[in-house]
Amino acid sequence: MDKATKNGLTPKAFSKKLIKAVEHEKQEVTIGGFKEKLAVYIIPI
Repeated sequence: MDKATKNGLTPKAFSKKLIKAVEHEKQEVTIGGFKEKLAVYIIPI
């Protein structure tokens, strides 16, 4: 297992965030840490 995968979200933490997004009827959701979410907004520029 590589370092990024080892230090990533656990399946339990990911599923909690996903379930919360579904409960709030979100059409789009970005699940990750601060740096991962920031990359989603910076890279398309």
